[in-house]
Amino acid sequence: MKLNHLKIPLYLLLLFSGNAYSSLVFFNDSETELSDKETIIVDTFISLIDSEIYTLTFEETSKCIAEGSCFDYIGTKFPESRILQYDYFQQNDITYLIFSLWDHDKKILLSTSSIECDSCSTLQFINEISDFDFTLINAWNEEQSLVIRPSLEYSYNQPEGNFDEKYFTIEINPTPSARVTLDGNDYGMSPVEISSTEKKSIDLVLETENYETFKKKLRFGKDKKIKSKLKELVANLRIDSSPTGATVYINGSRKGRTPTDIKKIAMSDSLDIKIELKNYIEYEFNFTPIKSGDNYEKVNLERGQGYLRILPASGYSTDKISIKINGKNRGTLRNLTNSYEWNESRKTLTLDAGKNNLEVIYDGDGSVVRKNSVTIVTDETFDDIWEVNFQESVDVTITF
Repeated sequence: MKLNHLKIPLYLLLLFSGNAYSSLVFFNDSETELSDKETIIVDTFISLIDSEIYTLTFEETSKCIAEGSCFDYIGTKFPESRILQYDYFQQNDITYLIFSLWDHDKKILLSTSSIECDSCSTLQFINEISDFDFTLINAWNEEQSLVIRPSLEYSYNQPEGNFDEKYFTIEINPTPSARVTLDGNDYGMSPVEISSTEKKSIDLVLETENYETFKKKLRFGKDKKIKSKLKELVANLRIDSSPTGATVYINGSRKGRTPTDIKKIAMSDSLDIKIELKNYIEYEFNFTPIKSGDNYEKVNLERGQGYLRILPASGYSTDKISIKINGKNRGTLRNLTNSYEWNESRKTLTLDAGKNNLEVIYDGDGSVVRKNSVTIVTDETFDDIWEVNFQESVDVTITF
């Protein structure tokens, strides 16, 4: 089996019959807990090992991964044990279980092996594990030409004469951590360290959410480190409104009037946006970029409305009292009774917020017109009442 491409291994510690270790630590350096399917597979693997097995808790693993000290921690807690690190993952239709045996006391990578199965169900993969010859883990895989391992100062347990060539090592550790693909094969999340005895070229691709994809051709020939800082994707947002000239607030801070542009928004950002315009209803929304580059949001603002109380003098028929607002004829009070514009019981007229020029016209014995203007505030009733008397011989009082 030629294993040219491996994901970052996760580690187990084993005892093997005929060549048993005193104890083994079963170690998984994943930052997420195992799925139910992975748990079944791993439990099957452990059940086939004739050894005293130790494991770390998820909390212990999370802490030592964050500190980059898992091997040191295991060496302190289990000084007499060896480590078998395993990695279970799927690439295309192939399922892999890769495991590497470490001696943390001597700082040696003893061996690396794998079990793989094409288009397998969980039961079929368990059968592959059961059929595996575990004695193979005690011998170095001479056909392996590329080894993936953590950034540790461990040597290889190579037999005499089999490893005359120097290993060329490339450490891949970008900021932030990214998924590593080499020659189209998935190696998991960085940091990744790869080694090869061949002076050959490979295609590197680094991908992580909200950052530009990084591509580079690497060539083995000398040890090197890839510590590129990935370029964060950003979005721009133009905010417009109808009507224009509304004040824009971003997360509570004033940013100008519509139309206005907000530049370089990180893809992970979430903006609370508020748009205010006098005599219009305030509009709020949240913006989280779903694509990099230019974005556009236009808001149709709704005119605010308030109320004016009108008390015509008694004795005048409402079908002869007509209303004009800002020069537009709205009909008689009687006709308005059945619309949202007039509330008969409260004698209130619904008006757009802002300044309104009104005409109240009594079409009785001759046309009598009363005019005035009021400034209406959204959702409020004008404090004073417009008292209208249409008898010409009597003083007319219009108060606000």
